[in-house]
Amino acid sequence: MGIDWDSAPEGFPVWINSLLSSVNSGWHKEIEGYYIGCAGQCWSKPEENYYIPHYRPESWNGKGDPPVGTVCEITSSGVFWESVEIKFIGKTYAIVEKNGMEQHWHIKNIEFRTIRTPAQVAADNREIVINDMLSYCKPLCSRIELADAIYDAGYRKITEPM
Repeated sequence: MGIDWDSAPEGFPVWINSLLSSVNSGWHKEIEGYYIGCAGQCWSKPEENYYIPHYRPESWNGKGDPPVGTVCEITSSGVFWESVEIKFIGKTYAIVEKNGMEQHWHIKNIEFRTIRTPAQVAADNREIVINDMLSYCKPLCSRIELADAIYDAGYRKITEPM
């Protein structure tokens, strides 16, 4: 379930999923052992077997394990990254959701990173193309040898707007 945290009314930071009726689900605030809903619902904290409280995920800067609810990228190879939502991270496994399906990953084999900006993606793509160009030339070649090699490989300057 995706919660639109930006739609939370001011002062009601907790989303409650009622296990009894969807009518009782909604935005709440905590007051002295109770969850009070913006539509007047009231839940006592000892009644937690009737509802599931959801709190806004903490922001994550890419260091350490991402908190539950974070949308980030995951890899086991360091090459191919996938966008996932974190559902659980334990000592041995992480459970993530991708395209509506849950997956489990062994903690020792994975890395996480924040979702990259379009500028970061463009910089990575530029680096890939440059490294591809350099692969056509032997190490320590001259500028003219490099130009010859990349021209022979089919690289051309685009003069028309795309």
